[in-house]
Amino acid sequence: MGSGAVGSVVAARLSSVSSNVHLVSRKGGGEHLIKNGLTLVSSRGDYYAENLSIVDDTGGLGPQDIVILAVKAHQVLDTVESLFPLIGSSTSLVTMQNGIPFWYFYGLRKKFGFEYLESVDPAGKIYVKISHLNIIGAVLYLAAEMESPCKVRLLEDSLLPLGEIRGNFKTTRVVNICDLFKNSGFNCQISQNIRDEVWLKLWGNCTFNPVSVLTSQTLAEICNSTEGNLLINVLMNEVKKVGEQYGAKFKITVAQKIEAAKKVGHHNTSTLQDIRNKKKTEIDALLGSIIELASIADVPVSNLRTIYTCCRLLEEKVLKLNKSENV
Repeated sequence: MGSGAVGSVVAARLSSVSSNVHLVSRKGGGEHLIKNGLTLVSSRGDYYAENLSIVDDTGGLGPQDIVILAVKAHQVLDTVESLFPLIGSSTSLVTMQNGIPFWYFYGLRKKFGFEYLESVDPAGKIYVKISHLNIIGAVLYLAAEMESPCKVRLLEDSLLPLGEIRGNFKTTRVVNICDLFKNSGFNCQISQNIRDEVWLKLWGNCTFNPVSVLTSQTLAEICNSTEGNLLINVLMNEVKKVGEQYGAKFKITVAQKIEAAKKVGHHNTSTLQDIRNKKKTEIDALLGSIIELASIADVPVSNLRTIYTCCRLLEEKVLKLNKSENV
């Protein structure tokens, strides 16, 4: 579900090992993709996904064994209704959103006093509709860009942790789904604590992404700049203090996280790509969620607040420009 860069890479790879994969594009917006199919470009060469079924309506597909939700965080609510025709009693819903995912606090009301965040799920509308589903969390380390509506370029991918969000971590369904991803080319691992994996990925997304938006710099450029390196250090330490208030354990240091981002190279973050394309960004799930959690726990995050406000102001401007250009 979702034919952006992430959804396209996942669908193309899965279709290389299964002839029963459907890629659901945005309704009314995927004509070229449906007509011409999808090509994945990577260091392994070009791969045309000839076994991939591409549709823009889920009505005729029926219940699926696995549904992969690969839309962006702010698009989940608009996608929910399209999920229902695909969901049966044994369907596994694998989520691949950046930021604090909508499901993060499901089942944790006794511990934290709430089960959804306003910044991610305003008024709990997603929670009401799908909190009962069989959700598996996934954290995808992948850099990709859509070169055209029918071609996605995979720039870098390293790891795909996934795990149950409730109960036992190594269930039969998680083992089977992990094997499927491994067979299709992903470095998939079953996580004992998928929430810690969320924080580890978010640690980079909620700092590098907004800084890249405000500076128009790639990951490597930020890391190689003395000022950029210092700024990311300050922001990451604020994020770490918030995460630890909610039980998160960071298994690497700030320096190691920055070095990992540096190795990705001259990649434009997904948030910077959205700004350049005059699209709504994931800034609320990436950074608004951290600020909301900081407010609840009374953790000072003045630098994160400043960066977030600047990004929101810029987003408002580009969305207004997009609207005026399309009138």
